Amino acid sequence: YSNLNMQEQRYLAHERAKAILRYPASKIQLEEQAGPNYISSTIDLTWQFKNDKFTARGSMDFMKKSLVLGEIYAFIDPSTNVKLGVMVFLFGGAIINLGSPTQVEKWLGPLKDLQYTGMFAMTERGHGSNVRCIETEATYDVHNQEFIINSPTRNAHKMFIGNGLHGEYAIVFAQLILNKKSKGPHAFIVPIRNKSGLYPGVTVVDLGLKEGMNGVDNCLLSFDHVRIPREYLLNKYAEVLADGSYVTDIVSDSARFNIMLAALIGTRLAVTYHSTACMSIGLTIAIRYAHSRVQFGPSNEQEMSIMGYQTHQIRLMPLLAKYLSLYFTGRYVASLIDDHQNSGGNIATNREIQALASGIKAYASWACIHTMQTCRECTGGQGYMAENRIAGLKGDVDVFVTYEGDNTVLLQQVAKELLIQYRKEFTKGKFSGMLSFLTQSISTSLQTSSLVPQIHGITTNAFLSNALKFREAKLLQTLAARLMNKVQKKGMDSFMAWNECLHHLNTLAISHVERAVKKCPHTGPRSMLAKCCKLYGLNCIYNDRGWYLEESFMNGNMAKTVRAEVLKLCKEVSKFSLEIVNSLRIPENCLHAPIAGINHDNTSWLFMPDIDGNKSLRVKSKL
Repeated sequence: YSNLNMQEQRYLAHERAKAILRYPASKIQLEEQAGPNYISSTIDLTWQFKNDKFTARGSMDFMKKSLVLGEIYAFIDPSTNVKLGVMVFLFGGAIINLGSPTQVEKWLGPLKDLQYTGMFAMTERGHGSNVRCIETEATYDVHNQEFIINSPTRNAHKMFIGNGLHGEYAIVFAQLILNKKSKGPHAFIVPIRNKSGLYPGVTVVDLGLKEGMNGVDNCLLSFDHVRIPREYLLNKYAEVLADGSYVTDIVSDSARFNIMLAALIGTRLAVTYHSTACMSIGLTIAIRYAHSRVQFGPSNEQEMSIMGYQTHQIRLMPLLAKYLSLYFTGRYVASLIDDHQNSGGNIATNREIQALASGIKAYASWACIHTMQTCRECTGGQGYMAENRIAGLKGDVDVFVTYEGDNTVLLQQVAKELLIQYRKEFTKGKFSGMLSFLTQSISTSLQTSSLVPQIHGITTNAFLSNALKFREAKLLQTLAARLMNKVQKKGMDSFMAWNECLHHLNTLAISHVERAVKKCPHTGPRSMLAKCCKLYGLNCIYNDRGWYLEESFMNGNMAKTVRAEVLKLCKEVSKFSLEIVNSLRIPENCLHAPIAGINHDNTSWLFMPDIDGNKSLRVKSKL
C-alpha cells in the first residue's frame, strides 16, 4: 500500500476481498455458521472438512475456524480483512444470529455467491457506545405493511460504515416505533443501491482519508423516509405482525436488546485475533531485525547484535510473551463458544463468555498498539520506512481500541459480570445480596493468597497464579464495599456511585483479564513456552508492584527479586525468540519487510540482513 493513493488502496482491498470470498473455504465457513441445513450441495466438502462433525450450528469448531481464517487474512492486509468481514461475515452474521430460518435461507445464498455485498450500520454521529439511545427510527406503517427508516437529526446519521461505496444492502439498527412508542433498537435489512445507483431517500457521504485502514471505504449513511417491507425486520427475537402487533418471547425490552447485541459476540473476538495477527507480524519483523542488526560491542572485538542488549530484551521479550499468552487465550475463548453452542447453549444468554470476550478484545487491542509502537522504536529509522510494514500497521491497528466497542466501556462489562447482581439501576436490596455472595466467594482466596509469598518461592508458578488471584479478589472486595458505602450510607445515586468508581472498575477488569490470559499449554520446566508464560505473569506483577507493595503482599526485597527474574527471563527468551517467531510460519510475502530479510528489487537502498551469511534468521523451530 505504501505507494498507492487512497482510491487505489480501496480498489485493491475490494478486489482482494472478493477473490477471498470466491475461495471454497470462505463459502463453507459462512454456511457452517448457519448450520448443516445451509451447506450447499455444489461445494465439495471432502477436500478440507471431511472429518468434521456437524451440529445444529455447523461444524463442531466453526467459531475457531472462522476466526483463524480471519487471522490469516489479516496477515495479508488489515484493510482487506476488515473489508471482508463487513461485506459478508458481519452482515451475514447479523442475519444468521438475529434473523429467522426463513430469512437466513433467503439472504445467505446470494450473499455467499457475491450476488450482493453488505454493510453494518449501528454507530451514529451522536451515539457510539450507547447503542440503546440511537436516534434512527423505523416506524411501522400498518396500512402499507412497511417500515419507514428515517434519520430525524444529524446525530442520527450512521457513521464509519465500511463498504459504504459498494454495499447493496445494510443491516441498520433503528428504534422500532409502534403506535408512536419505541420498542428499543432492532435490526433491519435496508436496500442501499442497485446497478443504477442509490435508492431514493438514501444518502452516502465518503468520509475520506483516515489515520489507517484506508483500503476500507468508510462512509456516512442517512435515510429520508426510506420504505422497506415488513419482512425486512430481522425477527429471531421479535416480530411485527401485519396488523402492527408486536410478538416476542422476551418480555423485557432491555433483556431483548442485550440478547440481540450479545449475539454478535464473534465480531469482538475477531478483533482479538486481528490484533494478535498484527502483533505477530510486528514482532517477527522487529526480532528478525534485532538478531541481524549489529551495533557497538566490546573493544577490539566484533559488533554484537542489538538483541544482545538488555534494553532491547526488556522491551521486546515481555511483548512476545504477552502475544503468545493472548494467542492461546483467544483460541481458548473460541473453543468455549463452540463447546457452549455444540451443547445446545445460547451464547447470547451466557454473560460470562460475553464478558470474557469483551475483556480479551480490550486487552489484546491495547497490547497490539503498544507492541507496534515498541517494534517501531526497536527497529530505529528503518522501522519508520513504509516499505518495512510497521509504520503502516501502526496506523491500521489504532482503530482497534474503539472498533467493535470502546475498550474502556467494554471493561465495565467485565466488571459488571464480576459484580454479578449489578444492574444499571440497582436497588439497596440487590446490593446487599451481591455483597453476601462476594464475601462467600472471595474470602478463601484472600486468606490463602496473602500467605503465598511465605510458602512459595517468589518466582514459582504457584506464587504468580496466587498473586494474580489475590489482586483480582482484593479489588473486587474493595470495589463492592465502596459502592455499598456510596449508595447505602451516603445515599448517592447508583449511576453516580458507579461513575465515581470507574477507575477502580477498569482496574478490576484488567486484573481479571490478566489472570485469565495467564495460561500455558506446555508446563515442562525447560519448555520455551513455559518460560514465556512465566515471563508474562512476572511482568504483570512487576508492572503493578506498587499496588502489591501498598497491600503488603510483597515487600521491597521481593519486588527487587521479581525485577531481577524478569530481566533474567528476558535474556533467556531472547536467545530462542527467533525460533519462536519463525515457528509462526508467516509467509514472506505477508511479512514483506526488507529488514526482516525479505528481498525487494525496488528497495535495494534499504537495510537488509545478509541471509546467506546469517542462516539463523530462518532457523527451523523445534516447537
